[in-house]
Amino acid sequence: MRRPAIRSTAVPINCTDMEVQRKHCWECARRCLVCDSTRPACRRCSQSGTECPGYDQKPLRLRWLAPGRVTSQNRRRKQAVRADKAAVEVEERDMSSDLVLSRFELRTNTCAIFQAVEYFNACIHPDLLPMLDLAPNPEVYPISPAHLRSVDAVPDHLSLSLVCMTLSHRLHRLRTNPGRHDLVNRLCRYRGDVLRSLNSEIGSEHHDGRKGNLLLAGIMSFLLADIQIGSSSNWRCHVDGARDLVRLRGGLRVLQNEKGMGALIHCFVLATVMGDTTSPASDLSIACWRPDELNFVVESYSAEANLCQTCPPPLFVELIRINALRTQAARQEEGDSYELAKEAYEILARVDSFCLQQWVNSKPSSSKNDWLLLGTIHQIAVALYCIRSLQSVSVLPNSGALGGSSTMLGARLHSLLLRAVPSPRTRPSVLWPLVVLGVEAFDGGFAMRGFVEDSLSEMSYHIGSHAPNVASAVLKAFWEGDDWRWDACFSRPNIFLARTAVDTSGISAT
Repeated sequence: MRRPAIRSTAVPINCTDMEVQRKHCWECARRCLVCDSTRPACRRCSQSGTECPGYDQKPLRLRWLAPGRVTSQNRRRKQAVRADKAAVEVEERDMSSDLVLSRFELRTNTCAIFQAVEYFNACIHPDLLPMLDLAPNPEVYPISPAHLRSVDAVPDHLSLSLVCMTLSHRLHRLRTNPGRHDLVNRLCRYRGDVLRSLNSEIGSEHHDGRKGNLLLAGIMSFLLADIQIGSSSNWRCHVDGARDLVRLRGGLRVLQNEKGMGALIHCFVLATVMGDTTSPASDLSIACWRPDELNFVVESYSAEANLCQTCPPPLFVELIRINALRTQAARQEEGDSYELAKEAYEILARVDSFCLQQWVNSKPSSSKNDWLLLGTIHQIAVALYCIRSLQSVSVLPNSGALGGSSTMLGARLHSLLLRAVPSPRTRPSVLWPLVVLGVEAFDGGFAMRGFVEDSLSEMSYHIGSHAPNVASAVLKAFWEGDDWRWDACFSRPNIFLARTAVDTSGISAT
């Protein structure tokens, strides 16, 4: 039987109240659903999460939706939509990232750079601001439109390093979020672009002037990016390449006087020295450098750059001397042991007698307690590094007074780091002391090991870097072994830096 057509004239003028109540709301009518005619809003719309438009005036066809909200989708993709919606709900819990990360992929390098700048200013720069409570830092600033205007004037290996840094930071903030997979793919893509750009520049014939400075900046930025993402197994290749380029450009003494190169040279020296502390004595980069040249760099720039901002310059110089002594011990011939031991004890005496209060008095009065805490932590960490690393190469004895001294120093370092790690002002400056405590935790018990492991995990999240996680993996493998020596822990070259970028604005603007 054919269904009779419904005509508007079929409704009688004297309709009953029941017939009026059965009128469909506009949303149910649009979706061809049977409305329950509940007033003022139908229950069907409420149950489906839709705002009922009512029964009277026809609503507008256009409605505002929150960014990323989808109200209609192909039926064949319902499962994918549900998974995507779940990922978005988890991601929305990270409020800082919601401000800047869109749900679509920007497909050009220029768009990616602008997105990275927006993320840096909204999510990374605010985390750096507590460091300014310690002292003014010229390397901590938001990226302004003036900086963006110079993007076209620098090569891709420099501009895209910022993209890699922000993507890696975001990955470590997401942790186990399902949205990580897409970010990993994008990070690999841009890292490949940076590497291709570097290879192209290295293959060119001219490395002088500003072009050579930009290439050095690109190499150091790529090194920091690799450390941040946890791909630092070949970090020595980057450092060796940078060293060759520095020598080609006239050496450290020449470059440190060029405009905009101060922060870059400090970053290079920092990577060289700190990387050697966590490498085997038989394979140190310091073997290719003169200690007096490195001392000159530290003394010249300690007042204006980050290299020794939280580690007193005299203690940093002692790190250089310890590294040099380890190299000599690894190559020593018969009859040299007495002179090496004598020099080792002299280093320990200088570290112990360092006038920490005089150094603290040169800092802003509002943050002297923090400076005293950081200075004491580094003083103890340098002393422990001197004892443990030189015992490992048989320069210092393994028993006697030094054994008890290192145990007491380890316990004190543990108590100080318990105060420094939770503070956003001091946390970024204690990654290396945490690693030193991790070596001492071989005999320090489960409480010390648990503290080191938990602190490194939290630091990885806060600074947005995989370097603390790599350090944790190295230390856990060391704890499971039966060899307590420093070189047994760091049997291959390692580098653990908390910093994820170097200021190249001075070079870009020249």
